[in-house]
Amino acid sequence: MKRIMCIAAAALLLVSCADSDSSKTATADLTGESPRSVYQGADDFMGKSYPGFVMPENFDVPEIQRAYTVTFSSTIKEAAVERGKELLKKWFGDKYDPRCVVTDGNNSLVYSPINLADELGIADDDLEGAVWPDVGGSGFFSPGWISVSDNYTFPSFQSRISAETMTEKEYNEALKNYVPNTDEYRVASDGGSLIQLKDGEISVAQEAHIADEKLNELLGDYAAPFEIKTIALTVDHDSEQIQALAALTCEGIPIQCYSTDGEVYDENNGTESPLVVLLMGMFSLDNELHQVIASEMPDTVSLSEPLERIISLKRAIGILQETLDPALTVEFSDVRLMYCGRETMPWTRKGVEKGGYTDQQLRKEYYAKPKTLNPTWCFFIKGDRIGVMEKCIKINAVIGEVTFDTLTKD
Repeated sequence: MKRIMCIAAAALLLVSCADSDSSKTATADLTGESPRSVYQGADDFMGKSYPGFVMPENFDVPEIQRAYTVTFSSTIKEAAVERGKELLKKWFGDKYDPRCVVTDGNNSLVYSPINLADELGIADDDLEGAVWPDVGGSGFFSPGWISVSDNYTFPSFQSRISAETMTEKEYNEALKNYVPNTDEYRVASDGGSLIQLKDGEISVAQEAHIADEKLNELLGDYAAPFEIKTIALTVDHDSEQIQALAALTCEGIPIQCYSTDGEVYDENNGTESPLVVLLMGMFSLDNELHQVIASEMPDTVSLSEPLERIISLKRAIGILQETLDPALTVEFSDVRLMYCGRETMPWTRKGVEKGGYTDQQLRKEYYAKPKTLNPTWCFFIKGDRIGVMEKCIKINAVIGEVTFDTLTKD
């Protein structure tokens, strides 16, 4: 069942929404421009006010070579398991111990010293206090998901306050009122800003370059034909951590990596949500990479023939003017051309709430089914953190369809 996904606080409305549809397709002037020139005039749009919305003061203007329709899938096969093992070997290096790898029924890999418990004669009741051999850390690999980390422990806010010198009420109140102490940077527009490391300062652009090198070294073969490009950095001063948000990028256009929330639950048909390939690298302040998380990483990628013409930023702004209620004032924090798509996951909400999928075979079919992404103009609503944008208006740059990714409630 189709439904409007609206932003309750801002009351985002389509000019014509009586049909209760969550999308609208522009019908005029969709001839488009060459992908190389779709950002033309971007400087003139920065900070400009239009009826119904305000453009961001600045946003990244990448050099785009070509645009495609992208199709990808993730498989649950022995070949995927072998790729996962190779990735774990690359991450853990000389400390990699094949005895620590366990494969479950879904061909997912779990790497942990705990998997040596039986061999070491450690009973289940003794797992928590046991002394484990140093095998480099822990990791998890499955179709669509990669997580690896070493043994480094980042400081936490909890470690900076003492439950022993506070009353329980004071301690809980401190946790409740905690506000993250972070600085956030977009690489293209904030490249000259400086980040304080343990042994000096480094520019945002230089830090992003280091992140690109290390992430591509680990995942570059896995990401082909895309390259991994860092687009934003978050410095968490409490955990002494630099978080690099990266995207799979092809000739200037990234796959959506911002985590927008546009899920629509249907107990009969499954869960519909945006396709997001999220890549995160966590660095300490001496620029050592200690953790990598990647979601929805495709095993198989194919590109269409290059698209000759797509909707330009100028035309996308025009479509917004035709679509949004001019009485509103929606402020955008960022604008990006990204590869976007939506997919319906076959498991139902009830199945998720029970902690498992309704049908294991459906899960396998979902990951193996090809998923299609088109170049899409993404207008992010001001107020959300970099990388965690809950509200977004999208315009498909091929057909002009307007959709909303928003935080929705039943």
